[in-house]
This record gives sequence, C-alpha cells and structure tokens, in this order.
Amino acid sequence: MSISALTKLSKKCWEEYEFVSSTELKNALKTIHMPEAMPILFFGDYEKYFSSKIKIITVAINPSRNEFPKADPFNRFPAMKAISTANKNDYFYERYLDSLKNYYYHAPYKDWFNQYNHVLSGVNSGYSAGRDTVENTALHTDLYSPFPTDPVWNGLSKEQQHLLIEKGIQLWRELVEILQPDIILMSTAHNMTEKLGFDFVSEWEVIHSIPEKADGELRAQPYLLKRRNLKLSNEKEVQLFFGPAGVTPFQLLSNKKKREVGEVIMSSYRGNSQSTFVQFMHPGGEHKPQNGEDIFAWNKNDHKRKFLKNPGKYITGLDNSEVKNAELMFWGEWEAQSKVLQKLDGVNGPNYLHEPFYEKPTNYTGKQNTDPFIFGDNFYYTCCRQYRRSSNGKLSPTLLTRLQFGSLILFGSCVQNEFVLDTVFVVDRNPIQHNADTIDEVVEGLPETYVDVTIAPLYPENFSESDKTKPVDTSKSCLVNFETQEAGDENEELEEGDQLTFHLYKGVTYENRHSANGMFSFFPCQPYADQNVGFRRPVIKIDDFLTGNLMMGYKASNVDQETVKRLWESVVEQVIKQELVLGVQTDFPKLAGEMAENSKAPEEIPMTNSSSNAFISSYETINEREDILDSYESYLFYKGPKEYWFAPASFKNTIPVLTNRWKSRYAFSYFFYKMDDRLGLKLELGPYNPTIKSRRDLLNFLHEKDRERDKRFTITRGALANEDGKYSRLVKEEIEVNDWDDMNEISHKMNVLLDRIDFSRLNQYLTKLYKEFVQ
Repeated sequence: MSISALTKLSKKCWEEYEFVSSTELKNALKTIHMPEAMPILFFGDYEKYFSSKIKIITVAINPSRNEFPKADPFNRFPAMKAISTANKNDYFYERYLDSLKNYYYHAPYKDWFNQYNHVLSGVNSGYSAGRDTVENTALHTDLYSPFPTDPVWNGLSKEQQHLLIEKGIQLWRELVEILQPDIILMSTAHNMTEKLGFDFVSEWEVIHSIPEKADGELRAQPYLLKRRNLKLSNEKEVQLFFGPAGVTPFQLLSNKKKREVGEVIMSSYRGNSQSTFVQFMHPGGEHKPQNGEDIFAWNKNDHKRKFLKNPGKYITGLDNSEVKNAELMFWGEWEAQSKVLQKLDGVNGPNYLHEPFYEKPTNYTGKQNTDPFIFGDNFYYTCCRQYRRSSNGKLSPTLLTRLQFGSLILFGSCVQNEFVLDTVFVVDRNPIQHNADTIDEVVEGLPETYVDVTIAPLYPENFSESDKTKPVDTSKSCLVNFETQEAGDENEELEEGDQLTFHLYKGVTYENRHSANGMFSFFPCQPYADQNVGFRRPVIKIDDFLTGNLMMGYKASNVDQETVKRLWESVVEQVIKQELVLGVQTDFPKLAGEMAENSKAPEEIPMTNSSSNAFISSYETINEREDILDSYESYLFYKGPKEYWFAPASFKNTIPVLTNRWKSRYAFSYFFYKMDDRLGLKLELGPYNPTIKSRRDLLNFLHEKDRERDKRFTITRGALANEDGKYSRLVKEEIEVNDWDDMNEISHKMNVLLDRIDFSRLNQYLTKLYKEFVQ
C-alpha cells in the first residue's frame, strides 16, 4: 500500500479542482443546492482494500451533489469540517484521506451505493467490509471526474463535460495504477468502457444472460453481463465486468438478481484464476561421453540431463532485481550435440561440463527433441507427456494439454528419493496447437533454433531432407505416459488415424513477470568459474504438492492464484538457500558453422562434403556480382554447407541494420539453400528491431501493399497472425538440381533463380515499400 502515492495524487486532485473552479465551470461546482463541496478522489476504506484477497473497484461518472447536502455539507465527511483549505499541509491531506476512508461509516448515500453493494455481496465483498462479515473491501471511483457537479452530468454543456473529462480521466488512470485492482465493475453507459485508457487484451465475452424481468415477464432483449480483460502499465491484467445501468447501477435487476450477478462474477473470476501446479518428472541421469570423446552426438536414446555452460542473464533474488550478464553453469535438457569442455570432479554432482551447439541433420528420424527448451528470449514446452496410452493401447490427451495461464511446472528428477529441480516454467497466455498438417505455418513465428532442435525431431517427415523418414514415434518415453491416469485427465481417446495435436506453451519471462502476479520462468544456475567443480541440482520439498520418490510421470494439483504464487516463492527461496541464483535467460546455442567461424568448433564436426563444396564454390561465382553483399562492415553473413546468406548492396544505408544479429545483418535477407534434389532461394524478413512500429506492423504493411500492387510476396496467414514471430518468408523459388557435384550446373541454376525473382527489380520494390512504411 502506498499512502505517499495517494497523498501525492490527492494534492494533484485538489490543484485541478481549484483550477477548474476558476473557469466557466465554477457555477457548476458551487451552487445554491451545493454551496460547499470538495473533490472526492475515491470512496472507501483504502487500508481494508489493500489488505483484501480480491481487490475490486466500482466505477461511475462523477460524484453526486447529494454527497454535500445544503443543511450540513460535510455530514458525510466529518473529518473535513471546519478545516481550512487555504493551508494544504500534510495534516490537511491526512484529514482528507481519512474522510474518504471513513465515508461508508458516516451516513453514506445508500440509495445509490446499495445498488452496487447487492452485486458486491455476491463477490464476498462490500464497501464497508471491514465491519461486516465479508472479506473483501471495495472502493468506488469516478471515471469522468472526481468533482461533484450541480446540475448532474447530463445537465452540463458539452464544453463543460469535455473540460472535466480532460482532467478527470487522467486522474482516474493514475489512481487505478496505485490501487492495482483485480476486478473493475461497471454499470454505466457502455461507451464509458472504451474511455478507460488501458490496453484491452481480450474481446467482450458474455458470461451471463438474464432473460426475464423482476416480475417474471420476458425482456425484449436479455440482460447481458459481459467480461473483458485489460492490462495496466506494469503488465498486470485486470478483469473488467460490465452490466447495463438504469438511473442507478444494475437498476434493471431485482436485488436477488444483483446478487446472482455478483456470484457469476466470482465464479468467472475464480475460474479464470485457477492454475495447475505440476511436478513433472523426467529422467535424471547425466549424459556421459563415450571413450573420452570431445563431441557428444545428437542423442537417439533415452532422455538425460546435461550440465551446461552458456552465456545468459541471472538475478540473485527477488529483493535484488538487478539483471546480471555472465557465462552460466546449469543443469538442463539439450539433446542436440554438445562439446565436452571439462571433466569435473563429480563430488558436487556433474561429471562433465558441456557447451551446447548443433548441426542441422538431413534426417531427423530417431533424434530426441529438447523439451522443455529454455534458450533464447522465451522458454517453451510443447509435447512431453501430453498424451497417455490406456490399457487398450489407444492414446488420449492428458491435462497437460489444458494448462491455464499462470500454471506452474517444476521440471525435475528423482535422485536418491528426493525431487531435484532443473527448470521452473510459468505458463504464459495463448498456447499454440499444432499437428503434422499445421506445423509448417506454426513454425513461421518460432525461433529457428527451437524449430531445429525441438519441432523438427517431433515431425521428422516434415523437416527431413531424406525420403527415409518415419512419423513421430509416440512410444518415446517423453511423449507418452504409460502409468495410471492422472486425476483430471479426460477419457477422450484417439481413433485409428487421428493425429496427435500438441500444445505449445510459452513461459512467462522475467520482463513480463507483472502479468503473472510477479512470477517468471527460471533455471537454477551459478556464474561460471574456471574450476573443476559443478553443483548438485537443488532439492525442493513442498508437503502435499511434491513427492520425493516419484520416478516418472507427473503429479498435478489445481490451485488458486494465491497458492500458486506461494508455491513459486517457496521454490525460489529453496533454490537461493542452496547458494544458487535464478537464470532468467540463456542464449541460443550456436550452429556448428557459427562455432567454426569463431574458431571454437572442434575438428570432429563435419562441415562440408563434396556436394556442399560445389554448392559453396558455385555461390562464390555469384558473389562476384557488384550488387550483392555477403558481409557488412566486420560482420559476415552466415555460410554453411546447406545455406548461403547474402543481401543486395542497395540495402546498405536503406534497410535498417540490426542490433541483434541473426544470419544476416539486415532485417531483410536472401539465402540459397539445398534440399534433396532442389536448390532454393528465399527472401526473409528477420528479427526487425523497430523504434516506432512493430515487426508485425511491417509484415502486415508489406502484405497489404503487395496485394494492391505487384503480388510478389507469399506471406502466410500464420506469419501475419503471430505477434511473437521473428522469421517470415516473403519470396521463395526452387529448381531441380541433377548433380550436386557439378559446379557449372549449380551456378547456372543460382542465376536462373535470381532471374526468376527479378533480383534487381525486387530489391527496388522492397526498399520503396520500406521507405513508405517508415515515413
């Protein structure tokens, strides 16, 4: 609770009141019916409000002149009687806030406020809850103005209303930022809901319909209670509930129906706030290299963990929010290749320290995927144990396909009959469903590394260059739970031929923690020290929620938001007590080619063969063209045995240079690629870093303008819809290659592809569109 913030806003409110009192509005602020008055920033016991489990504010237009009866103007605000407004010192504002706090304890305007109170009673709330049996104290606020007027709002001129709204809405928004409500309840004109000034994160949803009047007669139109979510500036999401008003809030309903509306609101709020706490078991053994090898190959056997070294960011605790950069050591899942950096002493757990990297295979069949995935800007979880096999051999989805926002997954293992932790995953909003038919569009908006090491092994038939592929093997230990059905699992079973549809969840990041009640995804870690030691995975114990000797499967508990936050904080506390820090980000592992460019790749990593040499050599002849760049200043575009990246020279000083490199230095880039018997050429929009408009704005702009003009681009619907996308194809052309060892054929067909896309004209077209976009 911030008394100082309320005091500061009270001063601003009084300043605005005195200013408005000197304008043409003065005759509406002091009248024969209201000779004395004051601004009312809010109504209610703010101390009880801040200590409530559910924080609720109600909203109306502006205070009534009836708050200041002519015979005794400050009867409802006795703390303000006989106090001078000339000297507004600390004592003045202390009395002012005290008068607002005690409003409902001193002859409140019941005829009006009781209409809201009937609804609030159904939410176990009320305006004076501290003296009643309900547990949540609500506050009342006024959106358009905290200043009482005579006449009432509709009797004011448009000019007077505009002047009040200009000041009032800004004061209201600042007040709401201080109050941080969980629920905003409005029964006003519907258009007022569009004036709140916060970003909406969902559309209106009808959650209750009342078809009859109080006398039982059917209404011409049913009375609809609606819900919509909005977001405060700190990313906290608030549920907004709206019901039509009469002269007073919810006047169109009987008192019984008002309480029913409150109960529906409580049910809706509770339903939206339910989360799932999951103890997720995966194999805890450590990957160990064979015969002293320096390179650990892509895993084709059972899942295990690795002790990894990779650059990243961490914090030392919740009280110290400074994010630090370092080389980090941590336990995690990485099933692609890794370089063995050190043999450790094994005393503190790990025997080896690995540096993760990967090389794209031509065939993904049999290769294990990495799930959960904690690298890059976001954590992801997409398939493990989302299906189980029943006794009749059929598959059915588990509750892991229905996780709600704010759910908490602890990924860990059983070691010596104790649960040890490697990843904490807080479920973000808007999971993506995918199967073999839809995955090609889904990956348009996903990081390339994630697609390469997690999605592609799950769909080898979609991503392998070789024809010798098989569909995903659902008997893999990671995909199917063969144990007893978990409580809450549905009995729906897939029929023969049905596809597995997985749910791709994104983890809440440290930067977006305010959207999830302060929770965020992390991994226990330590900054790297060049010593022959590691650390044990932290042991986590929580009675009733974690089972120490659980070996496989998962244990799930349905909990409310308060409980899941308490459990998350317990995990954080236990991790820190074991002298570890919270890793909030770690970089994408490098491709083998990138490691080679940095002189870090071991010689054992195969980089080329005869056909890839011909592919690269063929491109070198193309690169002699003056209109093509394969480097920008000191940055070299990516070169590999299957891809060769470049950009037109005309992009220089026109297309923005990226601060975060990908395979190019530009937001737009071309690349040749080889796949089976085909040579391809693509133009991609990469991770554009805007200063004003978003990447999605740019992509939609290109799509709309191109449809009106040349129709050169092939932008998918999935790419346009994905707000988090970083890679989107604009142009794609392919041609068959007969002999990958024939440099003359390859270089000829590279030129054919450049001619097909009309390389020079396409560059002019793209740069022209981009200039229009940034103007």
